[in-house]
Amino acid sequence: TTPSLIYWDWLRWGFDAILGNPPWDKVLPLEREFFAAYDPSVLLVPTARERRPKYDALRRAARIRRRWKEYTETFERTRRFVDACYQHQVVEINGHQGKKRTSGHGDQYRYFVEKCWVLLGPKGRMGLVLPNSFYNVEGATGVRRLVFEKSRLELLVGFTNQQGLFEIGRGQRFCLITLQKGETTQKLTIKFGLDREDWLEKERWRDEAQELSVDTLRKLSPEHLCLPELSSSVQVELLERLYGEGSTTFGMLLERWKMSLYQEMNMTNDSRRFSRTNEVLRRLNPTELGDPRVEPLRSRLLASGWMVVHEKGTFHAYDHRLKTHPRYLCARARLEEVDGLGRKGRAIEASQFFRLVARSTIHATESEKSVFCIVPPGVVVGNSALTESAPHQRPNARALMMVALCNARPFSLAARLRFGTNLNQFLLKSLPIPPLEPEAERLLAHLALGLTCTDGLYEPLFREQLGSEVPFEPLSETARGLSR
Repeated sequence: TTPSLIYWDWLRWGFDAILGNPPWDKVLPLEREFFAAYDPSVLLVPTARERRPKYDALRRAARIRRRWKEYTETFERTRRFVDACYQHQVVEINGHQGKKRTSGHGDQYRYFVEKCWVLLGPKGRMGLVLPNSFYNVEGATGVRRLVFEKSRLELLVGFTNQQGLFEIGRGQRFCLITLQKGETTQKLTIKFGLDREDWLEKERWRDEAQELSVDTLRKLSPEHLCLPELSSSVQVELLERLYGEGSTTFGMLLERWKMSLYQEMNMTNDSRRFSRTNEVLRRLNPTELGDPRVEPLRSRLLASGWMVVHEKGTFHAYDHRLKTHPRYLCARARLEEVDGLGRKGRAIEASQFFRLVARSTIHATESEKSVFCIVPPGVVVGNSALTESAPHQRPNARALMMVALCNARPFSLAARLRFGTNLNQFLLKSLPIPPLEPEAERLLAHLALGLTCTDGLYEPLFREQLGSEVPFEPLSETARGLSR
């Protein structure tokens, strides 16, 4: 057969099988690596916040500025090429507030999944090694729909990297998938939490694998088809019950109660607005160092124009004072330098109220993936946490009910099965909330109030909810632990 006939036969029928481990990099400019070529000391700077001034200084040189522009333009060309040549990277979904298109930075593995599927013959089979984001992030919705609706996904096996199977971070998770083109997926075999490749060789995992039907998956994630990391048939049954008749979702409840969460302060982009806590305290009073969340130091800082910056490590469930003292304070004067979107002006307004916060960055070893708290007025929130953007639009009782629901065991279980190291808002909004009677709502708000009012900062909230007749007596640390 001549080469031209072989090429024509391939175009007509495609490959019988494709195996691969596509690249997992994002199609994004690598600022740190680019500028390190001109100043290697950039690699020694530990945080993006501290690297920003070095980048700005290097960009003042016309030659570097020109090459940076040329470098970033290559990614823009790639984006345009992907938009023109790939059909399953961005899809439209029905959200709580109408239709929207899936977003997310371009992941190279997503392009490879689609291209490999196109290259398969009508009944071709494919096996790929992919990062865990394939089965649980919004940006991969398009290729998940392709895999589920236009092929039969036979197997998805999830691995941790704790044993160093790949030369990547030990906290990174990945999966193996196999599929056959030309059919649709009705059910698939899943197994998560493997940490050694010899499990596959000995097929020990097959005795513990779960069968998950697509009908069940559509109940858990109707639009995105995100797979929870289930480890037993009991968990499958629990999730089916949590998403059963009468339940709602966190996103629907947010909309009903006129609440919205957002990323308030970016620790890198807003770095000029921050100062290290101890440096500010030494300037104000060299002899007075301590926790800026505690009176009377808190009031003195506010009077001087400084607000506490809460991050994931500064609060716990119900408790705004975790052992880690806030690293940074935010200068209100710099916060008032409103940017074009008015986002920081919104932060000033929101900071005048008691409001809900939630950790959005979660360490891989943390068992609790859902950690919510109510912070007092006079604080702003960094991007390792989410907070309310318009707390004035709802009564405080709603925030109390929400913090109780989101710290409860059923919600925490659902979160643990869906989240890895980031609390993605689109996944968060899909988590189940049980149906509540009005009496149950009032009880939850009352119980959450007792666990939230840990010190005198919460006395105004306590008085608002219970009146002046009830004595204000914050629970002790021991009592709060027992109550949880």
